[in-house]
Amino acid sequence: MSRRLRILIGCMLLVFALQAQEMPQTNLIWGLEAGAHFFISDLNSQWPVRQSQNPYYGSYNYDNTLYSDANGWQVAVKPEYRFGKKGMFGITSGIQFGQLNTEVSKDGYFFLRYSNDEITEFARVVSMQEKSSYLGIPVVFRYSPLQTRGFGLYGKAGFEFNFQVSSKLDVEFLNSEMEAREQEILEKFDTQTNRFYSTFFWSVGMKLGKPGQLNLNMEILLPSAVLTSNNSALVDLDGFSGFHISLQAPLQIFVKSRQ
Repeated sequence: MSRRLRILIGCMLLVFALQAQEMPQTNLIWGLEAGAHFFISDLNSQWPVRQSQNPYYGSYNYDNTLYSDANGWQVAVKPEYRFGKKGMFGITSGIQFGQLNTEVSKDGYFFLRYSNDEITEFARVVSMQEKSSYLGIPVVFRYSPLQTRGFGLYGKAGFEFNFQVSSKLDVEFLNSEMEAREQEILEKFDTQTNRFYSTFFWSVGMKLGKPGQLNLNMEILLPSAVLTSNNSALVDLDGFSGFHISLQAPLQIFVKSRQ
């Protein structure tokens, strides 16, 4: 385990310790969250690709006839500290695990140019896919201007600070015999990515449930920003939107259930 990863995990444990010991139980809300992000992406300029003679157009982002697609998902444990009148304001942190998926593909195939012993060659490629996993800490601020007994509206703004724990790049060739040369071809390109991945996002959402009980939150992410660069070897990430769904309950519910 790297020194940076140990420091990140230590910070996460410290966040939990501070929230559990220093905050009043009546103001501390525990939450489980899941969500998905959908990115605006463009093909990274390092890849020398050429189209086949069978163009096809679609609804994704594409470079001529090439599609570039980027999306991600995450799950998180997010305690929230509420303050102000009726808990109008909230600060959330915690720990999250997520995955960033990027792909360059075509209906048919495209040519990937590479050099081998000063000879230029072309590989016929159906798609290139990259999957990167992250462990991170969110820091989120919430404002709830409208709250009734069973319904509420809120807005959020926050940051995500993530550390890459794994990453894998795969190439699907038109000719299956080329699979044996995949690593050899990839070594011709710079596939190293930034191990730190950070975003800024803001969202609007609604809460269903009565105070002091289990609540369901659903929120839509407004156009948000990726703060770091080189987070994918395949594409450049220009921004994202998405959604989050979470369940929240006051800490005292769990404390009472154990008594």
